[in-house]
Amino acid sequence: MTDTFKVGDRVRVLSGGEGTITYGPVNSTFDTYKLFVVKQDGDEERTYKVNDLAPTDPRREVVVRAITDATILTTDAELADAILAALDAMEAPEEPRPLAVGDKIRILKRGHYGARVEVGDVLTVKSVDSRGHFYTNAPRSVACGEWRFLADQEGIGWERVTEPEPEPIRVGDRVRILHATHAEERHGEIGTVQRTDYDWTTSDGVRHPYLLDVDGAVIYAAKVEKITTDTETIDGVTYDLSAEYRDSEGDVWRFERRPDGTVRGDYGPAERRSFTDNSRTLAHAITSYGPLTRI
Repeated sequence: MTDTFKVGDRVRVLSGGEGTITYGPVNSTFDTYKLFVVKQDGDEERTYKVNDLAPTDPRREVVVRAITDATILTTDAELADAILAALDAMEAPEEPRPLAVGDKIRILKRGHYGARVEVGDVLTVKSVDSRGHFYTNAPRSVACGEWRFLADQEGIGWERVTEPEPEPIRVGDRVRILHATHAEERHGEIGTVQRTDYDWTTSDGVRHPYLLDVDGAVIYAAKVEKITTDTETIDGVTYDLSAEYRDSEGDVWRFERRPDGTVRGDYGPAERRSFTDNSRTLAHAITSYGPLTRI
C-alpha cells in the first residue's frame, strides 16, 4: 500500500473526509507500520496510519469538475452528457505533438516515399512546413541534402524515435548479434566488427551493414548491440571480460560470455584462440592455471 501513496496524492480517510498527502511515508516508533501526513479539506494536517487511508477514484474528480462547469445546463440529460464527455476525454489517448526540428524518425519501409532509405534508418528532422510535413537529412541521396516525408505516414512509413540513440557501432567493437538473416543460429553470439558500411539488403528490405568476425567465421548482421563492460565474480574476485589475463604459466587468456550465460575462454595468440561452447570455463581456468593476473 505504501507504494501506492506519495506526496500530492488525493486520498480518502476511512474515518471520514478526504485530503491530500503532504508528507510521508515515515515509520512508526517501533517500525510496526507506516504513517502519512494528510491535509484534509477545510482542516489542519493530521497523521494517519497507512491502513486508515484509501485511494480516491480519479474519475470522481473529473465528474465533480464536469458538474461544476455545467451549472448552466438545465436538464438531467444535458448534465449526464457533460459528465460522459468529461470521462471520454479523460480516457482518450493523448495526441502526439507535432514533429519539431531536431526530432528523429525511424524508417519502417524500404524506399519510403521515393527516398533511398532502408528499414531501420534513423533520420533527423531538418524543417517542418505548415501542414506538418517535414524534411530530413538524406544520407544516401546524391541529388540533394534533404528529403520530404508526409506527416500522415506516421506508423506506416516512419515512426518517432523516443529512446536515446545508442552509441554508434565502430570497427573493432565487440558486439552481440541480435539479427542476422540466414545466420539465425548465431544470434546471441559475440564477434568483432570488421565493417559498418556493408551494402547487403535482403529481399524484404532488411539492411545488413555489419560485417563481423565470429570465431573466424564471417557473419553479415542487420542488428547488433555493443558489449559494454561485462564482469564475472568468482570467490570474491571480479574479472573484466573485456581484458586479458596472464596465468601462472605465462599464457595469456581472453574470456567471453556465451549465449547460455557461461563465461568461457582460451589462451595463446589472438589468432589461434577459439571461443565455443566447449571452451574452458573461467572457473576451470582459475582452478587449473590460476591465479589469473590482469594485463
